[in-house]
Amino acid sequence: MQIEVGGHRGVVHDDGNGYGFFETFENFRLSTDSFTRHSVPRKIHLLLPREYYSSDRDRHPVIYFQDGHKVFWSNSTSGVPEPGDSWEVAGTLAELKRELDERRHFFRAPIIVAITPVDRGYEYTHGRWQFREHPPTGGGLQDYAQYVSDLKTGFVDRFYRTVVDPKETAIVGSSFGGLAAFYIGVKYASDFGLVGAFSPSFGMCSNMYEGIEPKNWNLLTKLPWDHLRNKEVRPKIFITHGQRELGITKSCREMVRCLTSKEFGYQLDGVELVEFEDSIGGHNEAAWAYQFRLLFEKFYVY
Repeated sequence: MQIEVGGHRGVVHDDGNGYGFFETFENFRLSTDSFTRHSVPRKIHLLLPREYYSSDRDRHPVIYFQDGHKVFWSNSTSGVPEPGDSWEVAGTLAELKRELDERRHFFRAPIIVAITPVDRGYEYTHGRWQFREHPPTGGGLQDYAQYVSDLKTGFVDRFYRTVVDPKETAIVGSSFGGLAAFYIGVKYASDFGLVGAFSPSFGMCSNMYEGIEPKNWNLLTKLPWDHLRNKEVRPKIFITHGQRELGITKSCREMVRCLTSKEFGYQLDGVELVEFEDSIGGHNEAAWAYQFRLLFEKFYVY
């Protein structure tokens, strides 16, 4: 079914999922100003709770995902679904809803916003970088972070029934997307109260690649770290990594040490800061799907 939301044309599609249905905007432009990256078309998926249109008063928390092409469905280039190449978020939420209903537990059903990248290597990294034979890229994360903040305030919060409180809004991603989620959540702490950084590429802050602008490797110089010092505004942070991810594990542990230092004073208490080291987890969507369920049960189930 064709729809139009805030002047943006999309389609409604229903896979019969027990949690909800989808609204997809194939060529979503946040702005018509050709001088900004906001005008570049990208695909946006929204997963809405099944009861969304039957109750016009309920408001919903929102979880924003990077790598939107892998949040709900397989992205196999062969056209044949491959096990473990999707987060399967809709399936996870349907399963959780069924289990929680049986146990008579409550959770406020979130809207899931899955943002597909236009140029992943550029948008999700904060400095210029080059790896092996690949051409130089990177440095677009600041603009992309602004885009995600504007998408939240200018479209999602404006045209959908959301809970705008940052405490009810999460930003999630994995690998480069985990780095991006961390950056966005810290820089726009007034928008996002929870960061889910799954196997984040904090190693982009080191010399593990052949950086062409070494000064840009240091993520710490790219963020308003005063946000992390202010306990009133800083986000909760959920960091995961697998024991099979040696470089990722090292950089995640370093970040946790940084956050829990006297400089910032985060408490590794399972609420303000969570670090989960997956004993069998790898750098793949199957691991992140499992870890997302842990995040959801931690922060969204009452």
